[in-house]
Amino acid sequence: MLNELADLKVKSVEFSGGGEPTTHPDIIEIIRHAKSLGLNIGIVTNGNSLEKLFPVLDAFTFIRISLDAATKDKYQFVHGVNTFESVINNISVMINLS
Repeated sequence: MLNELADLKVKSVEFSGGGEPTTHPDIIEIIRHAKSLGLNIGIVTNGNSLEKLFPVLDAFTFIRISLDAATKDKYQFVHGVNTFESVINNISVMINLS
């Protein structure tokens, strides 16, 4: 589908919705292919598996992290999991890598 979008002169794609994009087993290959087609790439992620994206950080025009909370307690209430500190750490590592 990415080839067809590029043929139609689509300029950007965003990976989001319907689940966490980083859980797709081929997400890195898909991102690399989109980049090879000259597409601008965005992704919306919960940030829990952000490290999977580290090898292709330079491919992204933007990365949006759906944190949805400013504190650990609010995060756990909203998301139902206690991964706030892990997500914050992933964001910090990503910033230092880019």
